Amino acid sequence: MTDNTESAALGGIGLLGSKQHYANHIDGIYGIFATPAGRVCYLQTKAKLIADGSSHSQLTKALIPAREALNIQEMDFNQLLQRDLDDHRIATKLIPYILDLPAVALPGFYPPVVAVILPFNAQQQPIEYFEPPQEEFSDDPYYGSKFKMVTHGSAYRIQYLVDQNNVPSPIPIAVIRWNPDAAKMVIMDGQHRAMSLIAIERTINRSWNTAPKGARYQPFYEDHIQKLLDKAKRDGLTLDLSRVELPVTICWFPEEPGQLPRPR
Repeated sequence: MTDNTESAALGGIGLLGSKQHYANHIDGIYGIFATPAGRVCYLQTKAKLIADGSSHSQLTKALIPAREALNIQEMDFNQLLQRDLDDHRIATKLIPYILDLPAVALPGFYPPVVAVILPFNAQQQPIEYFEPPQEEFSDDPYYGSKFKMVTHGSAYRIQYLVDQNNVPSPIPIAVIRWNPDAAKMVIMDGQHRAMSLIAIERTINRSWNTAPKGARYQPFYEDHIQKLLDKAKRDGLTLDLSRVELPVTICWFPEEPGQLPRPR
């Protein structure tokens, strides 16, 4: 069932509480990483390369490299080094890892990339904080179960699966719903791995111009990717890109605004 069909069939998804609709959603297994400095919540999920109408292919389009989302003028030197991308290395080393099958190949695997849900204003500029969270419990047709919901205004909502007594499920399933105009999935770690898949997705789906600030990087990748795809076709190789799935860890910060220093 595609996302559109799913939404039409279930109707109530994303229309809970204040009737706020969130355009995007993704599910997975959640956890909490806690230190004396504060807590970080995370969701383990996946992004698919081929646009098949699923929420996982939607996530690939939603992942944004930090250089396309954040103001580089406000970063210090160390942050710039961490967020910089070597486009030549991605195009010549990582993309062939996926598209150019050698004569004798060993299985390959990408470790998870890390993305953080960050707040943006109406001008698509990053801002300091989301709205304070509101909690409630509600039945949801998603999984036909009950969820604890933590909502940050019109930006995003986390739904945690609970039983009828509001006790968290032993299987820690969660759903993230977000409005891409107010909350974005910004890649903070594994940007080279992520960009290799994002570049392939933007090329095969001709979506470079729809990505924020993405078109400026199109010349680094499009021709190179198309040559690899043409080479595979000439060599009689079948590239089943529908089976390429990128592990993704999505993080968010559950503390009230002002309780913790600004995340870096």
